[in-house]
Amino acid sequence: MIKKQPYWTLGIGLGLIALTALGLHKVQGSHQLGDHGLKLAERPLESDSGNVVTNLVVALPFSVGEAISKPLPISQVELDWLPKDTLFGRRIYEAPDGFESMISVVLMGRDRTSIHKPQYCLPGQGWVIESTEEIPIQLSSNPESGTPEQEIKAMKLGMKRTVTLENGQEMTVLGYFIYWFVSGDQITSDHRERMYLMAKDLLFEGVLKRWAYVAYFSTCYPGQEEELLKRMTTFIGRSAPEFLKPELLKQERD
Repeated sequence: MIKKQPYWTLGIGLGLIALTALGLHKVQGSHQLGDHGLKLAERPLESDSGNVVTNLVVALPFSVGEAISKPLPISQVELDWLPKDTLFGRRIYEAPDGFESMISVVLMGRDRTSIHKPQYCLPGQGWVIESTEEIPIQLSSNPESGTPEQEIKAMKLGMKRTVTLENGQEMTVLGYFIYWFVSGDQITSDHRERMYLMAKDLLFEGVLKRWAYVAYFSTCYPGQEEELLKRMTTFIGRSAPEFLKPELLKQERD
C-alpha cells in the first residue's frame, strides 16, 4: 500500500500545467481549424478565486475503479497567460489505500500557444528532473465504444523536490510526471514530433489541428517509486480511454 501523503504534495503539481505562452507565435491567416481527440462535457470549471470561468471542459471521469475525484481549479496565472479559447480538464483522484493522482488536460483552440512541453516550467516550480524516458502505456478496452485494448507511448519524467516542513525539517518528495500530446487523429509523446506534425498539416493541408496536452502527476516518498509507477500506469490505462475519443484510438490501432 502506498503511504498516504499530505495533500499539499499533489497541490504543488498544479503549477506544472499549462504555463504555455513561451515564445511561440500565434497562427496567422485563415487556416481551417481541425478536430480534437477528446470528449467534452458541460460542467462548470472554477478559477482559484472561486469564479466559474467556463461551462465546457474535457470530460474526465468522476471515478476510476475505487478512486474517486473532485475538480481542481484553474489558477489565475494560467487564465491570464493562456489564450481565451483554451479548454481544460483537471481533477484529483484518491483511492482508499492512499494512492493519489492528478489528471490535467489542456486543449488548444485557434491559438497554438496553449500547448508546450513541461520541461519549461518544472524547474521553476522547484522540481529537479532526474530522468526522462518514453514508456509504453497499455490502454484498457472499452466495450461500450468497441475500442480494443491497445498501447500508446508516453513520456515519463522522474523528479524530486526538497521541501521544508513547518518544524524546519527538510523532506524529499519524489514524483512522476507522465504526459503525451493528442490531436483529432494523432498521438505522440514527443514535443518536437508534435510541432513537426502541426507544421506539416498547416503547410500541406491548411488545417490547424487542435492539439491537447494530457498529463498525469503523482508523488511518493523515497523507496516507493516502483510501486507508484505500477499504480500510475494501471490508472492511466483505465482512465484515458474514458476521455479520449474512440475513433482516435481505433485510428491509432489501425
